[in-house]
Amino acid sequence: MNSQINELINRSSGWYNGYGKHSDIVISSRLRIARNLEGYHFPHWCNERDLRSIEQIIIQGLKKSSYFNNFEIFNINEMEEQESQILMERNLISGDFLKNRGRILVLSKKAPFSLIINEEDHVRMQIFACGIELKKAWESLNEMDDIFEDLFHCAFSSKYGYLTSCPTNCGTGLRASIMIHLPSLVFSNKIESALKSAGKVGLVVRGFHGEGSESLGNLYQISNQTCLGRTEEEIIENLTNVGESLVRYEEKSRDIILEKYKYEVEDAIWRSYGILTNCRTITTKESFELLSKLRLGVSLGLIKNISFQHINELYFLIQHAHVIHQLKSDNIIERHALRASIIRSHLLAE
Repeated sequence: MNSQINELINRSSGWYNGYGKHSDIVISSRLRIARNLEGYHFPHWCNERDLRSIEQIIIQGLKKSSYFNNFEIFNINEMEEQESQILMERNLISGDFLKNRGRILVLSKKAPFSLIINEEDHVRMQIFACGIELKKAWESLNEMDDIFEDLFHCAFSSKYGYLTSCPTNCGTGLRASIMIHLPSLVFSNKIESALKSAGKVGLVVRGFHGEGSESLGNLYQISNQTCLGRTEEEIIENLTNVGESLVRYEEKSRDIILEKYKYEVEDAIWRSYGILTNCRTITTKESFELLSKLRLGVSLGLIKNISFQHINELYFLIQHAHVIHQLKSDNIIERHALRASIIRSHLLAE
């Protein structure tokens, strides 16, 4: 399993390459749909034998389709805890998924697709895209869903739509989210009012790793709260409109702070660059804080020799499990030192 994780870490993925719409502010878009096999209990009502049966039915069915030929299987039960933590740090699985041993992640080697088997639902299919690309991502995910439903009968109600273990996911079963970087709104103390606007139109704001996590480096995950009563297109349009509104608000705020606090902003950005390219130990939290300012500097055109892709990659590589995996030790000082080395090598490689 170790080699499989190494390959995943070293594999370049287009969804964080920094070339999507508004990708200087919106890191990524993610769509996830929940589906359950007809005639089976939801996972939390299943015993271990039932879970294994559902797992085998799904995996054997996927193997029948050429569409899923390039997918690889990560059996969480066969992985070291630190290795499975890497999957969570990449937002491929949730923290709850880690708590429930024996689950399966099916991941595409060539496209930003994955399937989570036996988490809250029998299957959760998801896709990532760079920037605000929810509509384009939905076209691809909808195709995968059609192929999946040709292979399996999914639990569906004419009244409630797709049936899911959590009532808020019934209906379309679709969760749409964006990861957005809002440093200027935080700097100008306007972030709270800006995010409140999302709540007024049925969206929820979460931290870097979703529900129950904190915001790191001025990064926020915004997603729809419910799936019932709206079509997939309506959910996506609502989130896209709010996302683009926040982008405009952040851009306007950047213009204002540059006009009013030009030297303070530039000083903060260049100090961050200096620390990140010269420090010898650094924590995860400080790394995210400084990378936030550096990313702002790249977006404003102040930093010329660093790409968004390199910063986006660092968001993964500097996290706890990623560093320990490379270090093969959990010594705290060595961990902070290796993190600093990873950052320097990425930023100075440009």
